[in-house]
Amino acid sequence: MRFKVNERVVYPAHGVAVIEDVIEKHVGGAPMQFYKLSFLYKDMTVLIPVNNTGQTGVRTLNMPQSIDEALTAYSAAVLQQRFEDLEVSPTVWSKRQKDYQTRLQAGDFVGILAIYQELMYIGQHKELSFGEKSLQQATEELLAQEIMVVKDLDRSAALELVRAPFKQFIVSYASSGQHGSTNSLI
Repeated sequence: MRFKVNERVVYPAHGVAVIEDVIEKHVGGAPMQFYKLSFLYKDMTVLIPVNNTGQTGVRTLNMPQSIDEALTAYSAAVLQQRFEDLEVSPTVWSKRQKDYQTRLQAGDFVGILAIYQELMYIGQHKELSFGEKSLQQATEELLAQEIMVVKDLDRSAALELVRAPFKQFIVSYASSGQHGSTNSLI
């Protein structure tokens, strides 16, 4: 896939970036072209080979309608899905983590929504481990970044769209007298 300078893209597991430039470098004595990506919401720049963008998973941003459709389906799924087959015990975390990392690397918006939804569900049934909390925060941030850019919203409005389906189910441990920042059933 070819991108243009100043085009905004999604780099899987890192977020929204802008193609700042196309530069040429010599690698192994041969010239190669690279996209220079500067991330919008973190102080980070990366170079990715122009001819390997498919392998890196870099993709164009979703259209606003696609975001709306995904969020609508996600909201409905929160109310309908029961995740009976989702094992939430700590011993299964490493297996789930590998699956989640694979899905994150794919960079698909709907796939990231699904990871977030599963982690929110797990958080309703037990306190999330440090790794689960970190992944939940990372997926929430990735979703919010794309929503902010595509729908021209501020951070709090984008986070509201991501969190809204769970509002009727969750309260903060802090507000219920418990310590921690994970969520629990009301």
